[in-house]
Amino acid sequence: MLRWGLVEYLYLNQEKNRRFLRDKDSMKKLLVCLLLLASISTASATVVAHENVTVDLEDSSFDVNLDIRELTSDSLTYVIAYPIDNLEAKINGEKAGCYVKDLQIGSEIHCRTNKTSNFTAHFRFQASGITSDRESVNYFQYTRAFRVPTDNYRLKVVLPEDSGIVNDENISQPVISPSYGQTGSDGQRIFVEWQTNPRLGGEPITFSIFYNEPEEDFGLVQYIGIALLAALILLLGFSVWRRISKIDISEAYEDLDQDQKDIVELLRENEGSMLQKDVVDSSEYSKAKVSGVVSELVDKGVIEKEKEGRSNKLKISDKYSF
Repeated sequence: MLRWGLVEYLYLNQEKNRRFLRDKDSMKKLLVCLLLLASISTASATVVAHENVTVDLEDSSFDVNLDIRELTSDSLTYVIAYPIDNLEAKINGEKAGCYVKDLQIGSEIHCRTNKTSNFTAHFRFQASGITSDRESVNYFQYTRAFRVPTDNYRLKVVLPEDSGIVNDENISQPVISPSYGQTGSDGQRIFVEWQTNPRLGGEPITFSIFYNEPEEDFGLVQYIGIALLAALILLLGFSVWRRISKIDISEAYEDLDQDQKDIVELLRENEGSMLQKDVVDSSEYSKAKVSGVVSELVDKGVIEKEKEGRSNKLKISDKYSF
């Protein structure tokens, strides 16, 4: 069985290996491990026709699709140099019984399968540690070492919504690396895509992007909420203003005769409004007398009158409190 995880671990820890080489006993141990790996790789060859990886930085999720040309063991392993969880795995479109093994650096997905050639594997998982802050902006970095023959490798990284590639002038390093990465957009989000034909046993490839923080964006619901809140504040303010700016009705009594005061008092006793016919019924005045007094009060701006059915609706003017 091909141990991608161990190979990846040894390669990505070159500094540690150099420290080993300072010690003769450690050098011997390292040579033994390398020989063991060589024998394992010879006994269990895996050939990958295509490896397509999509990374969504919105939730740090990975979608990995492998087209396996040849597998000469009863298990398939896939190594990523980051801790992962929430694994979903399929072999030829069917759910596969796979498990994750934690490595000292990264994780190894291990799947048992009876497939030996021309089949597909799909992994979906979330990885931690693929983004960080560098030079005051967001930084994505992903390193891939190719230890089995792989004809074609494609990596697509989708930026979070409303994020963008940073300006070259603000960053001391390449904003997109390797430089052959192509930028694009699906209409809503920006992505960077690399395609390569990796060389077996070559240097690992480190893919990286500097990108901006997502800008705060208010949706329609937020705008409606703000508008309603503003309208409520204005309504309350207007209500308070009207209340404190009203004149007490008693101040108008100085310009009224007794008949007019009696009509106003009737309105006050009935929450400020009455039908004119009810005023006639509730007072000692005739219909004609009430009509004349009402007209005088309307002219003075003390009450307001509007038609309602066969009678008139009388109410104390809004400028007065009672």
